[in-house]
Amino acid sequence: MQEYRPRPSARARELLEGLLVDYRLRPGDRLPSERSLSEAWGLSRTTLRSAVALMEEDGRLLSRPGSGTFVAPEKYTRNLQGLLSMSQAAAQQGRKVTTRLLELRRTECDKHLARRFNQVLGYPLYKIVRLRSVDGEPLMVETSYIPARRVSGLEDKDLEHNSLFRVLEEDFGILPVQGEEKIGITYATAEEAERMMAPVIERVCREFGELVYGIDCPNLATYTVKLLMERGVTVACAESCTGGELQKCITDIPGASAVLLGGTVVYTNAAKTSLLGVPAALLEEKGAVSREVAEELARRVREKLDSDLGVGVTGLA
Repeated sequence: MQEYRPRPSARARELLEGLLVDYRLRPGDRLPSERSLSEAWGLSRTTLRSAVALMEEDGRLLSRPGSGTFVAPEKYTRNLQGLLSMSQAAAQQGRKVTTRLLELRRTECDKHLARRFNQVLGYPLYKIVRLRSVDGEPLMVETSYIPARRVSGLEDKDLEHNSLFRVLEEDFGILPVQGEEKIGITYATAEEAERMMAPVIERVCREFGELVYGIDCPNLATYTVKLLMERGVTVACAESCTGGELQKCITDIPGASAVLLGGTVVYTNAAKTSLLGVPAALLEEKGAVSREVAEELARRVREKLDSDLGVGVTGLA
């Protein structure tokens, strides 16, 4: 009888799961490096990476390029059998719900709403649209309809800092006793997606300030070429480790010939010296991968092609 041996990927996952339990790792804790785990467990890095990717899909781990692999935050869960408000349900899990009021207005029943409320067409309602976030992460755009006659003056209530359930109960004496939940999969509309992304965009703009070059605009290369064309500025490039990739990004954009005069790939030190005249002494003293050499490449290619700007790229391939 053959001894059972799990596949390497299954074994890697078991070891990772055991690591989380044995060391009582909590959300946000960093796992040891991929190299150290591979050596300790006798696994290839490819096998370990596959197991990590599967656990990422399951929401157990979270990889951050350049930082490592971390235990993922626990997912927000909602019991659909109860009548708790979202704020109450989140509080039970130690989470905080924040609300942004997007729309609050009087409207009337259309055919669909008239059937839902068992009322005639034109029956007055309040429409409430709110962006709900849990621990700062946008979760849903929630739309509610409430009979206007039962909540007169609702527009004067603070629905951003107070639970709608609490306002209905304390201010209008309305307490839900039953509910109906339907779950389906659908695409967000353009308006819903924009509303969901608004707080994320605000946070990115706040964190990165002037480094944000645009919102809902093409990639950086397209934006840069467009900006250079508008200002009538030309550029020349001298590339080492990128091997012409920067110039390809530029020439892929229609109209780039008005911007890029030309460039060269100078991969070796000898090419840097013979083609652009970068002093061998500078390369020897500072090394090819240095700010000084990058600046020298930019200056010399700009002079050689008589462009307004010069770009020098060097680094480790």
